[in-house]
Amino acid sequence: MMKLGLIRYAAHTPIADQLSISYSAPEAKEKVVDKWNNWFFSTSLNGMFNGQQSYNSTNIFWSLAANRVTKDIKLNFTLSGSYYQSRTQSGDVNYFSVSRSENFNSKIIFSIDDNWSWGIFGSGYSSTYSNIDFSAGLSPAIEYNIYPYNESTRRVLRVGYKPTFSYSNYHDTTIYYKMDQFLTSENLSLTLDQKEPWGSASITVYGSHYFHDIKKYNTGIYGSVSIRIIEGLSATWYASYSRQHDQLSLPIAGASAEDILTQRRELESNYSYYASVGLSYSFGSIYNNIVNPRFGSSGSGGYSISISNE
Repeated sequence: MMKLGLIRYAAHTPIADQLSISYSAPEAKEKVVDKWNNWFFSTSLNGMFNGQQSYNSTNIFWSLAANRVTKDIKLNFTLSGSYYQSRTQSGDVNYFSVSRSENFNSKIIFSIDDNWSWGIFGSGYSSTYSNIDFSAGLSPAIEYNIYPYNESTRRVLRVGYKPTFSYSNYHDTTIYYKMDQFLTSENLSLTLDQKEPWGSASITVYGSHYFHDIKKYNTGIYGSVSIRIIEGLSATWYASYSRQHDQLSLPIAGASAEDILTQRRELESNYSYYASVGLSYSFGSIYNNIVNPRFGSSGSGGYSISISNE
């Protein structure tokens, strides 16, 4: 700075002709082009196998997901399905059954400020087990995060409210004498997400009910843990438990002895639980380091909706 300040004085001295001034232009930064345009894709395949002398079963789950995340918007589209096969032997009789389901979920989430978000959720569902030929739903939602989003790269504690408008078409007439019906319901949830260098963990408690009969309700808790093995490859665990009084799709014909034995039909129950373990692999944009925890993670295990029995 002193040299620059003395230049105008040195220009009027006898040594002015011996002076030179140089300029070093900064190197132009090469603009990084993300060929994925912030899109991120993942796929998973999980299987559970068990059996004994008179019984064995195979259960396979698969999913495909596409996500795009920025600070102001989140897009997620997930297609998943399951295939269940069992064989049971009773005396000289063998019972063999197959059931399957397909599920589509989408969400578009917008930022409001450091604590508030809103979004639109859509879904489609089909299940032989749950007597659902086809079901579709649309849900606007609002969420409040107790911690400001820009300070919650490791921990999020959020409260979400979501009304749902849905239509269901059934394979068989239900216990409420319905072959199809339009339904409205609401859901309130509380979620804690924790992220660490080794992976992530999440736990959610929720409650929901139908508006046409508030005695048709569902409450529960679920959580997941994901541990990184190598880059892109993770091992995941998931478990859930719910108290359910909203099984609107049960068929009026009930379940036969064979259905009960082979677990081919959903049965009336006041509670349910589930657990799974598997591997997942992700690939896509390596430049998408944007953190946006609104309404949960963009992939599986986040804030999702199910309209078959909730």
